[in-house]
Amino acid sequence: MGVSSTAGIQFLERFILVLMPVKHHPNVPYVKKVRTWKMHSFTGIQLIMLIILWVVKQSPVALCFPFVLMLLSPIRLYLLPYGFNNQELSAHLNQF
Repeated sequence: MGVSSTAGIQFLERFILVLMPVKHHPNVPYVKKVRTWKMHSFTGIQLIMLIILWVVKQSPVALCFPFVLMLLSPIRLYLLPYGFNNQELSAHLNQF
């Protein structure tokens, strides 16, 4: 059930696109509306945040996990607009 439910998760699809040549990318909004290097950098930022969450969860400060999880929203709202414009951020949010 775990592997079959990964189909359609945009983060995993973009992570696979890092390894795929550009000419084989699918015709979806988060690929067509955003430059390739911006899409890969967005995926990298998400991967870094996922690693940070995993490290916090595995560390002795795991009680802070909900606080660190709540910090992801302000990062998305206030820090990501410095590197990405609204059109690029909305393309990553809206898959259809």
